Amino acid sequence: TQSTGVVTSTLTGRILVHWMEFQVVILSVSRRLYPLTNDAPRPILLPVANRPILSFQLEFMEKAGFKEAIVVTHESGFSNLQNFLKNSYKGTVKTDVVVIDDLSGSTDALLKIKDKIKRDYIVISGDLIVDPDFIHKMVDVHRAQNASVTMLFKKQKPPTENTKQPKHKKVDFVGLDSSSTRLLHFKSIGRATEGSLSLKKGLLKRFPNVAMHTNLTDAHFYIFSKWTLDLLEKFHNTDTKLDGIKNRLIPFLVRAQYNPEILKEKGVNIYFPLSMAYTMTSGHYDSDDKIKCIIYMMDEQQYCARTKTVADYLEMNRDIASGSKAYKPSEAPGKGNFISESADIDPRTQIGIECVVGDKTKIGERCSVKKSCIGQNCTLENNVKIINSVLMDGVTVKEGSKIQNSILCSGVNVGSDVTIIDSVLGPLFHIQSALNIKKEIMFVEEHK
Repeated sequence: TQSTGVVTSTLTGRILVHWMEFQVVILSVSRRLYPLTNDAPRPILLPVANRPILSFQLEFMEKAGFKEAIVVTHESGFSNLQNFLKNSYKGTVKTDVVVIDDLSGSTDALLKIKDKIKRDYIVISGDLIVDPDFIHKMVDVHRAQNASVTMLFKKQKPPTENTKQPKHKKVDFVGLDSSSTRLLHFKSIGRATEGSLSLKKGLLKRFPNVAMHTNLTDAHFYIFSKWTLDLLEKFHNTDTKLDGIKNRLIPFLVRAQYNPEILKEKGVNIYFPLSMAYTMTSGHYDSDDKIKCIIYMMDEQQYCARTKTVADYLEMNRDIASGSKAYKPSEAPGKGNFISESADIDPRTQIGIECVVGDKTKIGERCSVKKSCIGQNCTLENNVKIINSVLMDGVTVKEGSKIQNSILCSGVNVGSDVTIIDSVLGPLFHIQSALNIKKEIMFVEEHK
């Protein structure tokens, strides 16, 4: 694979495809993380180390060689998204913003843009930050396998004694073939417990060896064959509507691998790109194996993270603020931290490593900031302590207050001598002086 995005056959030396073979769709239709996403499209403009998540995704595209992207968002986030793309984004990727109803989901979004998709397409979740280095190999796998869908997976980190598992965390049951590349079973259910797992006879007849995994994370980064849009359209407005990429579309494609009759019943026509021609004439093509769901396993050293929970969001901020990932904060690098040149910080204040301080933020004397991200135009008065927290733009924290393991959204005002631990404060929320707040989610009612 060449750095220009042109792929050359190692067998013939011929140029087979160009990056123009694929279109990129960024979906920002998640409803998670309220009230963090109240003032931002969900969650594509959520700031991570003072940069909106979309800025990392567009940087990913630039590094990978893509030139254009379709960005789909809900109506409620359209104006903020347009403002960012027009006034803040300085990169080279051209964006086409498409607006859908606030109640629409991921497959509704794909149907909305169906006429804009002319070839195989890549879908990126709006809450994902991922290293760019894997994409060339993943595209090669998708092409070589003539896949209906190729999904990006990463092995989960082994849990530690201090790892806090959500009470109702869902577990992905991922069934793979003997080569560990073919996806044969995919279902997300409640936390794994003792019991039996049923598999269809048709699956076991066609694929006798199935290895089940529960330690693989679906990154919500997919490459789809163009014909899958016809599939969505055929099932639209029916009792079996494929509502949602992960929960309905992909499980349906997985089942169709060993039960292709479910496609024939709807009259779905499966067609392939020209890049398939070599494989079909090489003697290795199986006409009964048209539907293929393939996984690409990301290298364990490469970065891949989503903001599924508040804990995920805090960790993602720490990751980017560390300066050790492929992406960096936009503030000027310092001694293990990133501090804007326009920030006004008293010399008696300590800003630790893995911290970010945004433009025109003012921090008073004898403050301590550790492993935290502080946005633009914030004010921290004297003797304030910020530990492992995120303060978005325009936050004020008055004298003697302590913020730990918490997120303060834009415009929050915290009185003096307040302690906030393990909490989330929504936009414009005000906290009176001398209060202790622990494990709370608080927001202004009209912002609900």
